[in-house]
Amino acid sequence: MLDIIKLLPDTIANQIAAGEVVQRPASVVKELLENAVDADATRVTLVVKEAGRTFIQVIDDGKGMSETDARMCFERHATSKLRTADDLFAIRTMGFRGEAMASIAAVAQVELATRQQTAEVGTEVVIDGGIFRHAKTMATSEGTKVTVKNLFYNTPARRNFLKTNAVEMRHIIDEFMRVALARPDVSFSMYRAEDEVFKLPKGKLAHRLGGLFHKSYPTALIPLAESVGIFSLKGYIGKPDIAKKTRGEQFFFVNGRFIKHSYLHHAVSSAFQGILPADMHPFYTIFIETDPSRVDVNVHPTKTEVKFEDERSLYAVIFSATRKALAEFQVVPPIDFDADVNFFTKMSSQNSLPYGGGGRQSGADMGATPGAFPRWAGPSDAGQHASRFDLERQEQMWQGQAIPSKLNASSLPPLHNELGQHSPAPEPLPEPLDASLQLSKGIFQFSGKFLATPVKSGILLIDIQAAYERILFEQYMSKGGRQGTSQQTIFPVSIELSKPDFVLLEEIWEEISQLGFTL
Repeated sequence: MLDIIKLLPDTIANQIAAGEVVQRPASVVKELLENAVDADATRVTLVVKEAGRTFIQVIDDGKGMSETDARMCFERHATSKLRTADDLFAIRTMGFRGEAMASIAAVAQVELATRQQTAEVGTEVVIDGGIFRHAKTMATSEGTKVTVKNLFYNTPARRNFLKTNAVEMRHIIDEFMRVALARPDVSFSMYRAEDEVFKLPKGKLAHRLGGLFHKSYPTALIPLAESVGIFSLKGYIGKPDIAKKTRGEQFFFVNGRFIKHSYLHHAVSSAFQGILPADMHPFYTIFIETDPSRVDVNVHPTKTEVKFEDERSLYAVIFSATRKALAEFQVVPPIDFDADVNFFTKMSSQNSLPYGGGGRQSGADMGATPGAFPRWAGPSDAGQHASRFDLERQEQMWQGQAIPSKLNASSLPPLHNELGQHSPAPEPLPEPLDASLQLSKGIFQFSGKFLATPVKSGILLIDIQAAYERILFEQYMSKGGRQGTSQQTIFPVSIELSKPDFVLLEEIWEEISQLGFTL
């Protein structure tokens, strides 16, 4: 009989492993930065060119490697962080998989220069597409410098799956920010070619957040600290002022390692319920410390997904700690003892605790029922609300939403009933639309957001904002969708962007200019 099972050559095996570890240039950045931090570096510098496609370099002043270690680090399953199987359940370092350097070297041209602090000379190792070229003694500075060139040059199919430079650069910035947030005691710098993107001196976490996002962030942060059972929390949550409609400024770290966890994210979002609109996402950076044996970090090759031994308890701790921090800094509106108790009960019955608390919550938790607060109106307006259960004020707030003045029923697309026949369009709305005006016959407005009108097959519900956006979109596409119309202002408008947004703006400036903007 013919034997058909054979061992794969090391070069092919390494390329297969690289598919798990090295998915894009940001994967290389993540592994190299984590290795630098694990080497006890105090300064780390990242340099990328062409969104990491052609050049990625990480320089650190860590403890460096001997000549033997410099060779061994490119072998599969070679690591300095594990000795026995029990070590897998006591991991506190960042990268430890033992395949990162071998996988990177399999799909790129890699140069490594390293020197230990006690050595007089260092070592250079060069590997080209998984093939060892040379290792020699050389003069170099203390620490380690890893240069990765022409990523995926020998696997063009994988290179074709990379996104645009703007997308890949955004992923690189995300990975850099996560590592920099995890270690505010380390100085980080990032350069895009010769342009400096970040220069972050070591310091407190609040200063690190300001350097990464916006200089005003430290004044908009609320400290969070709690220790219950096996879990210890510390970090910051953001005031409603810095909440955004898009996610991306939410960070969880477990024993110093960044993770993604939708269940725990729901705990923080639920704590903001009634304070932020449903379509807004709060800012938070929360560090979770727990026994490494009670958390499994081997769920996913990138180590961003973990499993906790008791997730429900951790959910409750995060929810309560967030609500406590909001209450202590008076972000949660105070309780109005003159409020209508019946109205309060009615509001409470419509909002149950997110983790199945049966609709109950002790007064010691946060002093208020989640979901019973009106929409946050900003710090400057907080003192103007005499009572958060004042029905008249709530009605004014809910109905006083900004509604596009150019939207009327006649501008909506024609309606069709179940038989495909045209239904009569509703009568035009008053322009501009005002909550205090009487709407046309057969058209009803509620919550300041929706229009309802009867049609033959039932009731048509219209989202005012979405309809207005659709009208603008159709107008734009009717002009070819290529060039926007604009009028120059007498004085230019100055805007201030976060560094990640500024880098992204530069990458997509051609598309922005087509809309009619100039910079």
